[in-house]
Amino acid sequence: MSQQIFKNPSIETCDFLDLNALSSLCNISPEEVRELVDYGAIKPMNSTTLEIQFSVDYIKPLQSACQIRQDYDFDLFSVVIFLGFLNRIEELEAKVQHLLATAHNEFPK
Repeated sequence: MSQQIFKNPSIETCDFLDLNALSSLCNISPEEVRELVDYGAIKPMNSTTLEIQFSVDYIKPLQSACQIRQDYDFDLFSVVIFLGFLNRIEELEAKVQHLLATAHNEFPK
């Protein structure tokens, strides 16, 4: 299976996003995306190629964090904090699902 780089925000099936696609989808500037990388909030998929690529997994949480930022007129660093919280919530939800599945197998009705 070949991997596709997502350069056009209208395409829905992809493996990676380039810098401009991610910034466009999340309604922030490419410079702000670079700042988020500098803060360690998001990590590029590659560090050796000229074109920075990001996992598509960043779309949903980054869109949510950027929407909160825009709604309440927060600064960019708040996006870093929101992303941390959103990632933690996702981890906890996965653990709850795992525990529910395990409990269901151990204690069937």
